[in-house]
Amino acid sequence: MALGCARCAALAMAARGALAEVGADWAAPPRFVAPDPASDEGGLWAMMAHEEQRLRRSQLLLRDRELHDYLQAVACKLGGAHCPDIRVYPIRTPWFNASMAPNGMLEVWSGLLLRVDNEAQLAAVIGHEMGHYLQRHTLQRLQDARSRSAFATFLMPFGIGGLLGAYAVVASQFSFSRDQERDADRIGLILMRQAGYDPHEASRVWSNLLAEASVHPGANVSKTSPMFATHPASAERRETLAKLAGDGGGEIAGASRR
Repeated sequence: MALGCARCAALAMAARGALAEVGADWAAPPRFVAPDPASDEGGLWAMMAHEEQRLRRSQLLLRDRELHDYLQAVACKLGGAHCPDIRVYPIRTPWFNASMAPNGMLEVWSGLLLRVDNEAQLAAVIGHEMGHYLQRHTLQRLQDARSRSAFATFLMPFGIGGLLGAYAVVASQFSFSRDQERDADRIGLILMRQAGYDPHEASRVWSNLLAEASVHPGANVSKTSPMFATHPASAERRETLAKLAGDGGGEIAGASRR
């Protein structure tokens, strides 16, 4: 019994150390400035700006001011100094997903809002997407897509109008690398902890999704959920997030339901 407890304590200490180590060698970059229009990144920003204009006119946009302001506040807690550059758009679609474009456009889908149990779980998903944004992973994806002559298809996941049906297929072809996903997961946990959220809720998001998927035995979740199509193996990811979270909580309780 004592030996088992000692092992548990050692694992908890290692988990705390892992997250502390990640935080020690990472700091949020300063606010981004609009890049040179002639550069790869400048062209991407211009295209995302065009998609954002389309999104503002879309019938799928949820025009609920209270909901928008709430989501914007959560994003700002996580984004810190980047808050003025983040523009949140709640989207009406049953799938569980969120995505953030390199120009600061953040889509939060209603399927995500229906499935999270509390604000901390919502923050976990938004924090992950913000990790991609802060690390400029999308620019890396663009450069890779252009090298494979697939630039036009690369843009499809960001264009909400008329493209939702193809999202899972396209996203699976142009998903972030496993290293980028791990990077975004770790940064998301750092942002959660800095904002006062309980980092344990990040792993519970994936536990809940796996439980939902198990209701239909044999179902291919990667074909029915964009989040599963574009992210690493969920059981392994859940365990990794739980270990990184350690045993420290946050000021904003995971039990606060909306």
